[in-house]
Amino acid sequence: IAVLLIPSFFIMHLYTFEIKTWKRTLVDFVFIYSLPLALGLITFCWYQYYSMGVWNAYFFQQTNFWGHKFSMPKFPLSNPYSGFKILWLNALSLFTGIIGGLYLVKNAYSILYSKKRATDKLMVLSAAYLVLIVTINLFFSPQWVTGTTNIMGTNRYIFASPFFFVFLANYIEQGTQYRYPHFIAMFFLSSIFWLLFGSYDHIRHWLLFEVNTVLLFLYMQSSNKSIWPSTLLIVFNVFIQIGLFQIFIGGKVLPE
Repeated sequence: IAVLLIPSFFIMHLYTFEIKTWKRTLVDFVFIYSLPLALGLITFCWYQYYSMGVWNAYFFQQTNFWGHKFSMPKFPLSNPYSGFKILWLNALSLFTGIIGGLYLVKNAYSILYSKKRATDKLMVLSAAYLVLIVTINLFFSPQWVTGTTNIMGTNRYIFASPFFFVFLANYIEQGTQYRYPHFIAMFFLSSIFWLLFGSYDHIRHWLLFEVNTVLLFLYMQSSNKSIWPSTLLIVFNVFIQIGLFQIFIGGKVLPE
């Protein structure tokens, strides 16, 4: 995570700093953000060498035994040990990262053509983190078992992070008024995105992924300041959390 936070902080400053304060921004980036993270990472690597006699033991393990090295994504994206019953959750987490990317593109356009910089540093930082997590999981995930890119566990890097909650809260608090054309566009865009995960394999798989689309609709409606979508989301999230926790403590592997 420390490796990802350094470029995330860089993107935050890149989007929000003013030209007249670039020196102060550079000092803040190096000494307040990057240096503590780099020192922590160096200390971690040194302790691994002290304990095991191998530099970068963690990264060596991940690369040589877990297959976490650079490769082009192979589709459909998979989750070999839990199948579609967890894959839909990973798909939703990756979709969140894509939305984060669109947010950064939109702000980059404003900076280049309107000379208007982003003002919410924490929002930019959160979006950058989400985009980098998606990039890592697409290009540095193993391809064993199924022969396609394995995105197992992606959801925990996104949904279990504070950056996701900052990003989500910001969008809901904006109070954007979504209308029917927005919902129609979301349906088609999200349904096309689910194809990357093999939602076309069977009608029940397609319906399972469309649950994600319904969740996206509820979040969009929550942004309209409606109470009932938020209530449904809370009930659904609690139900899913209980179910996943029961699977975890039971040591079960979900069947395909």
